[in-house]
Amino acid sequence: MSDAVDAAGRILHDVRSFQIPRLSKCDSSLPDQQQLAAELRDDLDHAGRLVEQLAVAIADEQDDKARLQLETTVNELRDSLCQ
Repeated sequence: MSDAVDAAGRILHDVRSFQIPRLSKCDSSLPDQQQLAAELRDDLDHAGRLVEQLAVAIADEQDDKARLQLETTVNELRDSLCQ
C-alpha cells in the first residue's frame, strides 16, 4: 500500500511541477501540444486509479489508527487531483 501512496504522490508532484508548466509554456505545433496533453491525462488517470485502489483498501485496514491514516492520505491525494 505504501508503494501506491508513494507512486501517486510522485505522479502528482511530477504533474504539478513539470508537466503542467511544460504544457503551458509549449509553443510547438498542435500535435506536440496534443502529445503533452495526452501524457498529462494518462498520468492523471493513473494517479486516480491508484487513489481509488487505496480508497478501497481503507476498509481492509484492521487497525483503527492505520485506517484513519490511510483515509487522511487518500483525502489529501484526492484534493491534489482536484487542484
